[in-house]
Amino acid sequence: MFFAYVCVYFCAWKGLKSTGKMVYVTCLLPYVIITILLIKALTLEGCGEGLKFLFIPKWETVGDGKIWKAAAIQILFSSGVAYGPFLYYGSARKKHDTVVKASFWIPLANSATSIYAALCVFGFVGHVSVSKNIPIEKVAASGPTLLFVAFPALLGLLDGANVWSVIFFIMCICLGIDSVFGFFDYYIQMSEDAFPVLKTKMRKEIQVLIITIFSFIWSLMFVVEGGPHNFDMFDGNAGHIQLLLCLFAQTLFIPWVIGMDKMSQLIYWHTGEHVPKFYVLVIRVLCPLFTLFILIIGIINEFKDTDGRYNDKKYTTGILWGARMIWLIPLIILVILMFVPLKNQENFWDCVEKQYGVRFKHTKLKWWEFFIKNESDDYEIVDQATYDALTTIAKNAGGGDAAPAVAPEQEAEPTKNDMP
Repeated sequence: MFFAYVCVYFCAWKGLKSTGKMVYVTCLLPYVIITILLIKALTLEGCGEGLKFLFIPKWETVGDGKIWKAAAIQILFSSGVAYGPFLYYGSARKKHDTVVKASFWIPLANSATSIYAALCVFGFVGHVSVSKNIPIEKVAASGPTLLFVAFPALLGLLDGANVWSVIFFIMCICLGIDSVFGFFDYYIQMSEDAFPVLKTKMRKEIQVLIITIFSFIWSLMFVVEGGPHNFDMFDGNAGHIQLLLCLFAQTLFIPWVIGMDKMSQLIYWHTGEHVPKFYVLVIRVLCPLFTLFILIIGIINEFKDTDGRYNDKKYTTGILWGARMIWLIPLIILVILMFVPLKNQENFWDCVEKQYGVRFKHTKLKWWEFFIKNESDDYEIVDQATYDALTTIAKNAGGGDAAPAVAPEQEAEPTKNDMP
């Protein structure tokens, strides 16, 4: 862990540009290592049994709410959706980079990577199951047990175990560095946004060193004797109900408070592309409903002894929800404060007016437009120069003909010479 944080510091001390270069190594190298391990796994006896266990579903478990909740949490965790760093890296993209294509390829690459890694893992699991005559359900594991116990034990059964163990250790180091990168740049940017004086009064190297030391000390609680217990408590109270609540708030704020027609129009002015109508339907309806469904299932399961938390680990309902409230109460307060006007603070629409030169009128949509409309002409121009610059960018970006230089609501009055 110390080695990983040392690498992180020397990669992050120059900001996002330096971490972006290092990520080429730490992200691509695990793919190479997984490929090597996968080739080895496919040559082992019993590999087919592991792949059958991976791909053949058990239909009797489809109605288990715990599985749906675990699947949703895993996707959110691996993709980064609803996490602060995901929003930060989105804001760090170039101003006129396309958004719609990235929103398609990022989750596709994430899911493909998960399946690719699963092929490697279950190939080894099937080999152990067959060679040791152990039911595959008892060999398969999840969470930290898979990474730190089960998989190293699997590699120990192979010829040249030391070589495979070194390769696996290098992959774990790379994945650990990548995980820290995901939050590190976010911490740096968040501290600079909260305290702008840091940009001028403190060198970037010192700022990164302070965050690195704090993060290292914080991480020590996961490697002490009670580390697995601490990890279980942290994982169970930081990335479950709270994460789903964050996602649910986001699926309500953008499509329902801002409006997908307005958001799509803002995207068009910067990138030349509208959000597809199918996306509008999914974001406005399906995502909130599915998130609410998983959130309700998660809350119901909190009051069921489905995984032994109440009996085996002696967690009471009060302890669990007391820990939940530490995270939930600040989130609820933030949601409420979104609707409280603050003095000397610009709201969202003021920022839109300053950056785009337009002000939306918020005319009520027809019921069918509400689900598929992906553009808006219901605005008035307040800064013609800024508006003209954006429409030119949209046209050059491949968005077709630019929007009219004067909004429909602001058509010029006829002059004296134009009158009959």
